[in-house]
Amino acid sequence: MVGLLIERITGLSVKQAITTRIIEPLALTGTSFPAAGDRTVPAPAVHGYHGIRIGALNLWTDLGTALEPSIYSTSGAMISTLQDVTAFDRALVEGRLLSPATLAELKKTVTVGGGLSYGLGVAAHTLPCGGTAWGHDGIVNGYYSETLVTADGRHASVVTNAHLATNAPIAQMYTLLDTALCETAP
Repeated sequence: MVGLLIERITGLSVKQAITTRIIEPLALTGTSFPAAGDRTVPAPAVHGYHGIRIGALNLWTDLGTALEPSIYSTSGAMISTLQDVTAFDRALVEGRLLSPATLAELKKTVTVGGGLSYGLGVAAHTLPCGGTAWGHDGIVNGYYSETLVTADGRHASVVTNAHLATNAPIAQMYTLLDTALCETAP
């Protein structure tokens, strides 16, 4: 749905619009929006695993790096590094991508629980040491990541190459993010 809106407003393909309006201006050299059929994952890349844990039993499928990201379109086709994701999130929170009015709309949130409130494509996470961190997760078969940034420039990222069908490590990931962001708090 978002992809169709982007194409209609810009007159460009989603790949072209994202590349020319975000990736190139922010010099995100480790980021790409793959075209349909492109299964190339730039090196270095870790294998992703998809699985389920039932008690002590783990059932895993090694997805290798043969995933075709384009199947996710605007909901997750991007390939990126943690450094580039952080650079994007910082540019967004610092107001370098959107007008002040649009950024204010983006940050109007609705509480969804677990210390999270969700705005227009971005989540606000209340830090246990005070303040708010902004970011978004990324979940596709074999991978789960979360990057958060604060208005004062602190940032933390965590990624796992194991996407669990059940028992996703969400709480553990937020514990790591909270610890990293609160220990670097001014």
